Amino acid sequence: LKRTTISTVVIDANGKPVKTVVSEQDAPQKEVRGPLRKRIRERKVDEFKDYVKKVGSLTQSYAHLDPEKLQQALQDGNFKVGSAGAGKRQFTVTGYLKPGDTLTIVFDSATKALVSMQVSSYLDQPDDAVSIKTTFARLPDGTNHLSESTVIGQDKDVVIAIKNSDYTKRG
Repeated sequence: LKRTTISTVVIDANGKPVKTVVSEQDAPQKEVRGPLRKRIRERKVDEFKDYVKKVGSLTQSYAHLDPEKLQQALQDGNFKVGSAGAGKRQFTVTGYLKPGDTLTIVFDSATKALVSMQVSSYLDQPDDAVSIKTTFARLPDGTNHLSESTVIGQDKDVVIAIKNSDYTKRG
């Protein structure tokens, strides 16, 4: 564990999320002695931050699905529909964003809501794999929301876990 961040998110008048960090805690770090070791550590930290930014950017690319890309996948025969159990449909798209990637969406037909989404993709090369697993839940008023998300960047063994909770209605 490198860092734990707790934030509040409020949707503004334009429908955009506004995030406010409530608390942020870094894991304790060992003291590094010597200028060479400090420089090596700084370089590794910078590489790690760049990698996390790339993984985050890729994740955002899958967060808001493009209807035109989905339509193209359907026309190309890269769109499969199946059952995911009791009233649920599973949609699997291959080559959605990158050649060889897989996007799987589970949809509850009864509630007309997303249940989960799973992505197997990569950054620059297929051996630099990234997987995304997201689950959705319903609030008491029926609003469907992203409940949990886990992003795994396998090249640098990065796991980003996001858990959404404590929703309150304002106004």
